[in-house]
Amino acid sequence: MDAVTGLEERIGWHAIRAYISSLLDYSTEIVADALDAASGEESRVDVGMTAPGMRLLRLPGTLGATATAAGELRDRIGDELGFVTQITSWRNTGYVRLAAHAYNTADDYERFAEDAVPSLIQWSRES
Repeated sequence: MDAVTGLEERIGWHAIRAYISSLLDYSTEIVADALDAASGEESRVDVGMTAPGMRLLRLPGTLGATATAAGELRDRIGDELGFVTQITSWRNTGYVRLAAHAYNTADDYERFAEDAVPSLIQWSRES
């Protein structure tokens, strides 16, 4: 049995999608609250219709504001902080993409808010 079939049979895709959506709602709040409090800037963005399993938050200042800077920041987060994430830019603004699946837990995002956000704020002030 492959992993996809196992998830479908053991949990069901409806339950998995509901879990992912709920987890992303929670993770968006805790990471956005941490970014907002530390930076004094609003990180929540209205993207119209969210993509399943993903959310975007605006990064502070000019952090990750170009495609090159976004790639470098993604690598730095992975190398120095140990988080796998995606950073993107649009119209000279950097964004962190929060993504979730059945294997993620609230602790993953709580650790990101506690461990990565302070570094992101520091790096934004250095840039």
